[in-house]
Amino acid sequence: MKEQNSSRRDFIKKSVVGAAAFSIVPRFVLGGQGYLAPSDHLTKGVIGVGNMGRGHFGYAGTKTVAICDVDKTHLA
Repeated sequence: MKEQNSSRRDFIKKSVVGAAAFSIVPRFVLGGQGYLAPSDHLTKGVIGVGNMGRGHFGYAGTKTVAICDVDKTHLA
């Protein structure tokens, strides 16, 4: 195995290249502010959306994909 001698100059070059890479990459790739990764979304289905069930619709970061209730007036 070769022994590598790194100089301070090499270290600084590599550090600058690494820092530049983070500034070039878009924020959403790194999970920047205001971006929610698809794996962080909670999808849900609700069975029985009467008075108690309606409280589940107001949670942030969730998406309702299915609703089921025997009373048609609750589905409107």
